[in-house]
Amino acid sequence: FSVNAGCSCRHVDTSKLPVTIRPGEDLKLRVSMNGGPNFSAQRFIFSFETDQGPLSSPVNLVALPNHSISPSSISLAGLYEGIEEKDEFVELMHREIQDPTVDKEKTDLIFPTDFFVELISTRKGIVAEAPEYSYVDTTYRISQIADWDIDSFRIHSDVDFI
Repeated sequence: FSVNAGCSCRHVDTSKLPVTIRPGEDLKLRVSMNGGPNFSAQRFIFSFETDQGPLSSPVNLVALPNHSISPSSISLAGLYEGIEEKDEFVELMHREIQDPTVDKEKTDLIFPTDFFVELISTRKGIVAEAPEYSYVDTTYRISQIADWDIDSFRIHSDVDFI
């Protein structure tokens, strides 16, 4: 039994194979994907080689990032040195999705020292399209640049898929 995900950007964990699947049973295989952060359901054609011959099937996948930042890239051009008004800020949301099969790792966001960062809220819940996974959304308010020595400041997010 083997599985082909149709692209080198998708890798199927075949550690559970070979396996016998009886009528009415199912088998869940972990798929890791490389590429851009498209978190909506996507359909791909997977090819399966079985003892009964080849089988192709559409597979719906939802990418769940370990961590994501929204917005993924921000420029704080509207904030400048010496600003006094509290209305000038950018809100940044960090989402962490916990895989129930993996031990939780401590996560720290490290912001550049030029920003004033305030923790606004934290919200926890269950991922709707994958109820065995949980998420934590943490919102930060970024304001008042302490020093304006470079043209722009950016925070970037790299996404790891589980």
